Amino acid sequence: MHQMKSVALALTLIGCSLPMCEACQESIAPEKHLDFWVGEWKVVDTTPNAKNPPGTNSIKKIYGGKVVHENFKMGAFEGQSWSVFNPRLKVWQQTWVDNSGGYLDMTSLKAGNNLAIQTIKKEKAPMSANRMVFSGVKPNSFTWRWEATTDGGKTWKLSWQLQYTRNKPAADLSKAILKATVFQQRHSWY
Repeated sequence: MHQMKSVALALTLIGCSLPMCEACQESIAPEKHLDFWVGEWKVVDTTPNAKNPPGTNSIKKIYGGKVVHENFKMGAFEGQSWSVFNPRLKVWQQTWVDNSGGYLDMTSLKAGNNLAIQTIKKEKAPMSANRMVFSGVKPNSFTWRWEATTDGGKTWKLSWQLQYTRNKPAADLSKAILKATVFQQRHSWY
């Protein structure tokens, strides 16, 4: 089992994704599954025909490590989110606000093999939703996509795509590798 952990971690270093043993997945509590996101990030808009300048995103754990706080800036656009793990529902819940007056209430779910945090359905438009999807998670980079649906989630259209690169490599690379590897493992907590 220890050998399997080493192989999975080594493959993650070179960018491969491999199902990790159940003991490894269980070693990180669900409330820590967003830990890969914590840090200082450079953000580049990779949406086709994008014209946004590079941005930054500062992610910190606050309130005794129970809340993940995001502080996003890209050009004139700024926003913040607060995410908490709800142990009763076994999901992450997030609130987003921004300088355009935007307010979103979201909850986590799986999107294929990736974690998504999706807007909560509204009575007036039950078939419409938006979601952010984290994919290609590695210790010092990942891709973030904002997607929209108008057919209840049968199809999703890309609205915005960002490439995240950690400003400086994670101080404890072994912990960052483990967090990224666990995140990639099909989110077995759902």
